[in-house]
Amino acid sequence: MKYKINYFSIITVLSYCYSIISFLNFYIKGNEFWLLSGISIVFTYLVSRAGILNFKIKLATYMEIPLLVNTLIFIVSIIYTISSIYGLYILLNFIPANDFASLSIPYAILSLLSIASTLDIYTHN
Repeated sequence: MKYKINYFSIITVLSYCYSIISFLNFYIKGNEFWLLSGISIVFTYLVSRAGILNFKIKLATYMEIPLLVNTLIFIVSIIYTISSIYGLYILLNFIPANDFASLSIPYAILSLLSIASTLDIYTHN
C-alpha cells in the first residue's frame, strides 16, 4: 500500500510552529501582540479542523452581520500570517551565520510557503 505524502500539510504544521514561536516571544517580552497572536493561532486551528464554510456557518449563528464575519476572518488570517512570518524570522536569527544575506532566499521561500498555507487554510472547503 502506497502512502501519499501531503507536503502542504507539513508546511501548515511548520507555519503553526512559527506562529507559536512568535507567540511565545511576544509573551516573554511582554508585548501586547501576544494576545492577538494567540487568538489567531486558536482561530486558525479551529478553521483548519472544521473547514472554512462550516466555521463561517457556525460563526454566523452568533454574529448576525455577514460582512462582520468575513472581516473578522480576514483580519485574523492577516494576523496569523504576520505572526508566522515573524516566528520564521526569529527562528532564522538563531542560526549562527557570518552573512545573513545568504539566508534571504530561504527566508523568502519559506515566507511565501507560509503565506500559501494560510491561504489554503482560509480558502479550502
